[in-house]
Amino acid sequence: MRPKPERHGGFTLLEVLVALSILAIAVTIILQIFTGGLKTIAASGNASEAMMQADGKMREILREPNLSERKWRDTSNESYPMDISAAEVWRDRTEGLGMKAMEIELTVRWREGQREKNFTIRTVKTISMARTS
Repeated sequence: MRPKPERHGGFTLLEVLVALSILAIAVTIILQIFTGGLKTIAASGNASEAMMQADGKMREILREPNLSERKWRDTSNESYPMDISAAEVWRDRTEGLGMKAMEIELTVRWREGQREKNFTIRTVKTISMARTS
């Protein structure tokens, strides 16, 4: 009978390869989750910036004392162009009140990769009409 060879502690090549394969799969999954999260963060950052730009422009329009009916495009910020319209609404309800109601609609657009994104905000501003007697 042959004596058994001495075994030193350690892992076989097969065990090392299996462990490395499992580690590689786990790292790949973690990286995919991480990059997906980064894309989401970037997208929400663009939407937040667009909302701040739209809010600032809407506040600027609301400060105009004599807003008239019109449509225009604001391209002062090339990354977030805006289509704006102001139109009188509720004429039948405000006719004898010495005021008019103007609906302001602002649509802001931006690009995210190959896709164009946009959203629209609306508000109504009341404007006092000077009565002529």
